[in-house]
Amino acid sequence: MSEKLFEILTPEAVDSSADETLSRLAGELREAGQYHELFDARLMQFRHRLGLGVDRPGNLEELPEPLRSQVEESYLEACREVGGLMVTAGRFREAWVYLRPVGDKTQLAQALAETNVDEKNLDELVELSLHEGVNPELGFRLVLGHYGTCNAITTLEGVMYSLPQETQRTAAQTLVRHLHGELLGNVRGHVEREEGKPPAEATLAELVAERPWLLENDSYHIDTSHLSSTVRFGRLLVDREPLQLALDLTEYGRRLSAALQFPGDEPFLDVYDSHRLLFAASLGEHVDEAVDHFGRKARELAIEEHGTGAVETYLILLTRLGRHAEAMEVWGELVPAGVQLSPYAPRPLEMARRAERIDRYLELCRQRNDYLSYAAALVESRTAASVG
Repeated sequence: MSEKLFEILTPEAVDSSADETLSRLAGELREAGQYHELFDARLMQFRHRLGLGVDRPGNLEELPEPLRSQVEESYLEACREVGGLMVTAGRFREAWVYLRPVGDKTQLAQALAETNVDEKNLDELVELSLHEGVNPELGFRLVLGHYGTCNAITTLEGVMYSLPQETQRTAAQTLVRHLHGELLGNVRGHVEREEGKPPAEATLAELVAERPWLLENDSYHIDTSHLSSTVRFGRLLVDREPLQLALDLTEYGRRLSAALQFPGDEPFLDVYDSHRLLFAASLGEHVDEAVDHFGRKARELAIEEHGTGAVETYLILLTRLGRHAEAMEVWGELVPAGVQLSPYAPRPLEMARRAERIDRYLELCRQRNDYLSYAAALVESRTAASVG
């Protein structure tokens, strides 16, 4: 192969057409699967076309526009080509080196999802999918399926805040479904062994309601730390089916002995009872009780001491219930000016928009001396009016 390449690289060929020679060289390297060398050849080719030296990259900062932008685009074009070839060849880690600067995950994410998993490639698939963020949903499923619930929870807690909220929600759904299925199977098996036939009940709540003996003497059917962690992740859920499963988990958890129920953080100090209220209200059940409970917590727990969690939970609940105008007033009342809520809290401007009360939101911004939010609301309202 090396002799063939040198046959292309003759002084006569370069004198005749340097660009064509470099193009032929790149074609041979591509055909031979020498993709790292292909990348360098493409950069040489692009720099030659732009009238730059081909022997070294040079300092991009020193180049004037539009030359600088042309060099950057040429670099990204080479990354796309070589990264795509690496994906097709199954060289995923190497592919990501080239695709990361481009910000293109689509092709690699699909290839990872279609790859047969074995002991040799499992770590690579998890690393790229989850920790590099190429396909987080796949990565979490692989951790859960191959390393178990404990590792899955630990991993999710470690990467949670680096993932998009929709991906966090999908991971939470996967975890809730997995743990609920495992726990339900364990409880049903226990009942069948004791009663000599499979139970007719289909939910954890139904199974344990009439069988207190299932949880006597500090008995349990799944690691209780896994159960409480999974219930906490359930706060991310919005779809009905996973919410019902999360609610069912709380019905089991709240019946565990006190020795197995560890306190959480406010406003979820009583982990199972408080989450039960949130999940039930999100499903349209016990709404008044939940609103009273979380409203009281939001007003009693000072932000300076406990953070914004109680207020955020109250706002999330109100917006889930469609009570956007009320949520906007709660924000104005309980969130001090200058205090930033987490990305999980509903945006005040969005609450105002959904309540069709931009006018009231502007009043609140003026009262809070928040001229930036005031300006944002004005611009968005004028834009919406012009579009309408």
